[in-house]
Amino acid sequence: MGENLLREGPEPAGRAFVPRSCGKIQADMRVVRPGFRPACGDRRPAWRTVLVRRVGGAYGAVNVALRPVAKSLPPRWPWRSFAPEWARLVRGGAAVAALSLGAGCAPPPREIEARAMAEARRPGAEGARRTEGTDASGHGEVVVAVPRLPTSLAPWRTLDRLADHVARDLVFTGLLRRDPTHAPWAVPALADRCVGLGRLAARGSESAAADPAPSSARTTPAAGDASAAGAPRAAMDDGGSDTAATIGPPAERTEPAAASGTAGTSGGDTGFDRGMPGTAPAPVAPSRPATGDRPAAEAIQAPESSSGGGAAGPGPTDGGPISAVPGPREVYCHVSEAAVFHDGTAVRPEDVVASVEAVLDPRASRLRDDLVLRHLRSVEIVDGPPNRALEAGTWVGPRHAERDGRWVHMRFSVSDPMVFERISAISVLRAADVRRTSHPTVGAGPFRVRSMSPDRLELVPVLRKEGMPSAVVLRAVPDGADRLRLLRRRRVHVVWPVSPTHVPNVLRRTGTASRFRGYLTVLPVYDLAAFRIDRPALSDLRVRRALDQLMPRSRIAEGLASLVVPVRPPSLDAAATELDLAALEAAGPNFHPARYGLPVRPSAAEDEAGQARADALLDQAGFRRDPRGIRRREDEALRLVLLYPRGETSRNIASEVATALEARGIVVARASASFGYLRSGPLADADFDVAVLRLSMVRAKDPTPYFHSDGFSNVFGVKDASLDAALEAFVTARTAADRRRALQRVAARLSEIVPFAVLAVPAEIVLVDRTLAPPRIVDGVLDLRSLSWASSG
Repeated sequence: MGENLLREGPEPAGRAFVPRSCGKIQADMRVVRPGFRPACGDRRPAWRTVLVRRVGGAYGAVNVALRPVAKSLPPRWPWRSFAPEWARLVRGGAAVAALSLGAGCAPPPREIEARAMAEARRPGAEGARRTEGTDASGHGEVVVAVPRLPTSLAPWRTLDRLADHVARDLVFTGLLRRDPTHAPWAVPALADRCVGLGRLAARGSESAAADPAPSSARTTPAAGDASAAGAPRAAMDDGGSDTAATIGPPAERTEPAAASGTAGTSGGDTGFDRGMPGTAPAPVAPSRPATGDRPAAEAIQAPESSSGGGAAGPGPTDGGPISAVPGPREVYCHVSEAAVFHDGTAVRPEDVVASVEAVLDPRASRLRDDLVLRHLRSVEIVDGPPNRALEAGTWVGPRHAERDGRWVHMRFSVSDPMVFERISAISVLRAADVRRTSHPTVGAGPFRVRSMSPDRLELVPVLRKEGMPSAVVLRAVPDGADRLRLLRRRRVHVVWPVSPTHVPNVLRRTGTASRFRGYLTVLPVYDLAAFRIDRPALSDLRVRRALDQLMPRSRIAEGLASLVVPVRPPSLDAAATELDLAALEAAGPNFHPARYGLPVRPSAAEDEAGQARADALLDQAGFRRDPRGIRRREDEALRLVLLYPRGETSRNIASEVATALEARGIVVARASASFGYLRSGPLADADFDVAVLRLSMVRAKDPTPYFHSDGFSNVFGVKDASLDAALEAFVTARTAADRRRALQRVAARLSEIVPFAVLAVPAEIVLVDRTLAPPRIVDGVLDLRSLSWASSG
């Protein structure tokens, strides 16, 4: 059954509702263009255009021809009965129901239909809110087809990549917004000023005597204190499923493989992928502009000098919205009086404290690890930062007039040069929503939620600039072939992602290059076989290199529901390239995908060559085959404990890995449990040899927790001075170029010590209609904030 959009109640698909009286025709049909409504008393037939909804959710125009079939009708009853004649559905999704036996006197049906469609696409016209961008040349909504929509936008939940991007970057925002260009790696959002202080601010009685009395005694204790309260049960829950945000089990396959070439898989969407905040303008401009002629991005940089560690360094210059000593341990942020939520209510310091409390709650340990906020200890509302002189250099806090009690004070247990970037990951919600709402939709981000349903999510920009769409609509289309069909018919403007079953054929189709842009995105997400390198057998580098060569990457890639790229060693960074669709279209039938930038799955021949190299390495390490085919060294068999989380994907990958190792004479003992148990048990206690995990660097860009000798998520047992130095260079980097160089050093050192084997790196292809401007891809994720219409010039 279809739904007539212009009246209540369902109607058969493709059939327009025709009332029995002229008055009801005018009142109920509510035609798109009022000039086409029927004239009462006129017995001549006329064409009318309405919008109906067909089966499948597509919207289209219906031309209705009205003609009386009785020769004699009462004067007040000009059209008492009609003879409907069903017409076929025409291309483009428009259903034409011819309800007459003769031609009409109104303009031709095609002209009326074209006018009605143009009127429906006009922003503000009746019906424009519900149309789905039937023509990409309009300047209304931008529709993005995705395999599935998020069921919740709660920032404290474990969200997949799309939901995380929508929640943290579009709907909600924090005191600061991440800026990946340079230190301090953040710009103001809900806060108009932030101050970072060093160790001097945490000296016990001296600090208490110098600091002004807090305007509120509300203080959240450390994360380990069981007396913490105020966070919702949803925030305290660890997710309810065997998933993790930054390191966890491989993504589960949620879209079944196509039985034929018409259905596809979504691939790659999982609870461990995280979208990094981008660099869109803050919805609330800072109230204190940068001083002098310097741009605001330059003015917020912290001083170049550094005293190192947590000691108090030179005082910051009081000229920008963010001031800090090197490696601050305490942060004071002033909540802007101009900051408001989407419902019009002002953002209060109490809302910020409630949102931070949700992160500090003892039951939200996985959320703190995901946000790299394990060292956050407390939050409170104060009058302002301490107004005193620092040890090296003189700096005073805010003026007396600014000590208005709208300052939020956060204390950390260690000095952290990336503290402002960490804070930017905390989304601020209304205090009532944090405590009582499981599915919040009211935030203070650049987009507000207009409607949210299982198959449609409408996001409206708060401040609409030139070229921006009236709304960004996410439409759930599970079938990959349906997503492409809607894109070709311009019912949607973006397909994210293209189903792997349609690559590369759909990219080489005639006309694709002239109508669409294609992008290949490689996320810093890695399916790994993690090695515990301090175990007796794996302490030998030759054994770890042999295991890396033995991984059956070709068979693993065949079982995954996403495109994979051969990345060895890992880059620990995202990559995005625009595909040359014109060259793909012109290529012959025997083209090689790698020459055109397309991902190529590992081949079985590469795996066989790796097995030969692995046999040689194991022989060099002293593990030789005995008469039974088991590899032994001094009568001790090479026996490994393989852990993997519960789930079909994890089980399949672990089965392929175990089979490949056993075929080369290695004894493998398999063990499976929920990821929550593995995380707190064998992984934390180093009671394993090999573990199948997924490492995601999408949101938590800092690799220090995973590979530093003192990292709290160092499940690999890595203790390497050279690697620690490269990681510390990343933390203290002040420009994006310095960070990239540090990541290259980290990746190079990881390839030398081999703490893991990369099994697969998922990739995605995004198709964008050329009526849109080229979008921005941030950290391998399509930034929905950058979608805009291409200029007509």
